[in-house]
Amino acid sequence: MDEPAPSIPLLSRRQRKLLTGFAGFCLVVPNGIFWFGMLAHPMQVLLALVHNPVSLAAMISLAALTAGLAWFLHDRDFARPGWITFLVLTALGGLAFAIFAFLLLDDARRAREREERQEAEARRRRRGGR
Repeated sequence: MDEPAPSIPLLSRRQRKLLTGFAGFCLVVPNGIFWFGMLAHPMQVLLALVHNPVSLAAMISLAALTAGLAWFLHDRDFARPGWITFLVLTALGGLAFAIFAFLLLDDARRAREREERQEAEARRRRRGGR
């Protein structure tokens, strides 16, 4: 990509708490239901998913959305956390969890980078250079 990703303001403490809550909810509740069903009755769940046209359409839609978001992250040059991290988060906790967790990881990375830039600027000022 020719241009750098646009600068996005850091999340507030309240926003981080809200996203953490959403991510935790999405990891535990929808995935808990899914994994309970998969562990308790794996064949019934798989057959129901494949034979129910609404479930099948939802799975295809979610797969397409996941692929599209991964491509978007790659195209917009999110080197860290990156599109592979997004796909891993999706596999571990579902798409909703992955979106919230990715936003939190990206915010943490940007906060670290901002601190590093501020520290480098302060060191340069202490040395008397600009």
